[in-house]
Amino acid sequence: MSSTVPPHTATLPPDIEQAPEFQHPHPEHELQETEAQLEEEKTAKYYLKIDDQFLIITQLLFWAVLGNLARIGLTLLTNYEYAYINYILGTCLWSNFASCLIIATVNKMDKFWEVVLNTSPNGNDKKKSALYLGLTTGFCGSFSTFSSFVLEVMLKTCDLILPHYYNDEQWFDHRGDGAKDFFSVLFIQVGVSMFGWCIGCDLAKLIDWLVGKYGALSYGSWRIFVQITSFLGIGALIANLVLSITLDEYHWYKNKFSIAICFSPFGVILRYYLSKLNGWKCWFPTGTFLANLTSCAVLCPMVILIYGVKGTDSDSDNIVNSQKRIMVMHAIITGFCGTLSTMSTVINELMGQTAPRRWIYFLTTFIICFCLLLVIIGSYSLAKYFYMESENSYFNY
Repeated sequence: MSSTVPPHTATLPPDIEQAPEFQHPHPEHELQETEAQLEEEKTAKYYLKIDDQFLIITQLLFWAVLGNLARIGLTLLTNYEYAYINYILGTCLWSNFASCLIIATVNKMDKFWEVVLNTSPNGNDKKKSALYLGLTTGFCGSFSTFSSFVLEVMLKTCDLILPHYYNDEQWFDHRGDGAKDFFSVLFIQVGVSMFGWCIGCDLAKLIDWLVGKYGALSYGSWRIFVQITSFLGIGALIANLVLSITLDEYHWYKNKFSIAICFSPFGVILRYYLSKLNGWKCWFPTGTFLANLTSCAVLCPMVILIYGVKGTDSDSDNIVNSQKRIMVMHAIITGFCGTLSTMSTVINELMGQTAPRRWIYFLTTFIICFCLLLVIIGSYSLAKYFYMESENSYFNY
């Protein structure tokens, strides 16, 4: 009698059968990658310190110089006799339009900043980038001006502008003409600035499409660019100060550009630190509001000192007769006040808000600044003789 013994089959537990093959926990290529990451982190920490304490400020200075040169140059270029929009100090319409276009482009280039800041120690937060702050707060903020816009509205409303080619018969014959000019300047300035912002948004989409198709420079390349321009900004300010001291007082660069640029660092740095108050305890952009209000407050006495007279008629002596002092006060208006106030940031903040906050913000800022100029300059014009005549104009010395 025979018996068949079935073969022995050993069944392993499933967890043992599916156990992965043993691998060395630290192969050579991973070890090299880890060392590279550690070295990159050390470098990132070093540059983050520079960004916070040095690069941001120097970027603001560099781009503020370019913004002032662009605003003054564009104002001079667009101020000519029989122009469609003519204003004795030079209208800020064109610079406000261009700056709003640029700030919208820079803000809406999401793909560009995502690629550029991919390896940044600050992450993808563009608002911590020195380059972003330089372009927006530094250049666009200095390229545009809110205080000069409010001054244009006030002077046209009160009929205090006397262009050198106007005759007496062309002044306002009716008091209602001032109200019409008030809305004309207001609608044109704000409307054109908003139109520039809309163009900038479309331009940003085009740039993002190009970045997605062809790529963009890395963060390291842009960091080198930022460092170079930062030192160029310091050098430009030093060179400009030397030129302001050494050039003859009637030299075109000195009386149009250099002295104004000397005041621009104070305006841009003050505006940058005031911007930290934006969104503090409420949605209202308190920092931008204070910057524009402070600029208007400084602007008022400068305008009165330049164009006001001591008496009550045109034959009275001017308050300030020294050409050098007038040149410095014009530089304070264009350099400090023009840099401290910003139209581009106001428009960018308006378009980022929803109704009714958008209208509360704009009306609060504009009405308070307008009333400030109206009370100070308007009251003086009622008590004394005051007209923006061509003798002390910014374009005649």
